[in-house]
Amino acid sequence: DLLYWTLPPTWKLHTLIQDLRTNIDMALSNRANLVRFIEQHSDVVLEGRNRWTQSCSHGRDSEGYACGMWALLHICSVGVAERHTAVLGGRERATTAHAALTVRNYVQHFFQYVCGHQCQSDFMAMYDKCGFHHCKRFKQITKKNTKPKEESWKEFALWLHEVHNDVTLRLISAEAALHGRKRLTFEEEEAAIWPSTHSCRLCYDGKGKWNRDNVFNYLRTEYWPGGIHNWRFVVLDKNEYASAPRPKFRVERWTLIRAGMIVVAVFLVADIARQRYLLRTGRYKKFDHHDHYV
Repeated sequence: DLLYWTLPPTWKLHTLIQDLRTNIDMALSNRANLVRFIEQHSDVVLEGRNRWTQSCSHGRDSEGYACGMWALLHICSVGVAERHTAVLGGRERATTAHAALTVRNYVQHFFQYVCGHQCQSDFMAMYDKCGFHHCKRFKQITKKNTKPKEESWKEFALWLHEVHNDVTLRLISAEAALHGRKRLTFEEEEAAIWPSTHSCRLCYDGKGKWNRDNVFNYLRTEYWPGGIHNWRFVVLDKNEYASAPRPKFRVERWTLIRAGMIVVAVFLVADIARQRYLLRTGRYKKFDHHDHYV
């Protein structure tokens, strides 16, 4: 559901996602069924491509999965900000907090295959302790009948950006520890942080801290396709208002009579004015077959 909501609407991957959503019980009944569902859409989704992009594999066939997964999460995080206005029904499931919780649960069940058990445990511990202040950052508090502030939808993408950098530093530090080094050098830390000052100079302010607006713009440029999108509304749950009985539109009889009298009076006044105009000027206008002035 998170992918269905947040991925660019023009992506052909939606055909596979929607098929899985519609037939989720059958797809998850056994491994063979899940593989069959995926293979049915492989020609459309992959379009003949069966390798990771160069930016993720770096030319090595065995590399790319972890990078691809992080890229997908970043795309979803930007999609939360880009696609929130297109969600119908299930509004509680279209929030930054719900999106982050979904990612957290995915990490719990599947991320061990991406970066190992320790990486998985560190992520969950970070999240469960409100790492990077997400408990406050994802509270899209609103007054009654008002919408969350527009900038609040960007928080998930900015939070995930910080988390990803933290995970990268942890992995590099762990690798350095295997070689007997307790701390990374300044140059190593600088090289690990993404984007670098070389890639995005405007992502940093004068004090070397993140410029939030420019970081989000960079993420959007990096992960969200440009051009005009075929706007697609997404229904996550049945809209609670759809099944509610609609109030009957009742009009009192006297109100209808008064409205009719006003309409007749307007036509009479217009006709009298027209007749007076013709008598006074001696000019007669032609009429078309619909009795309209020409």
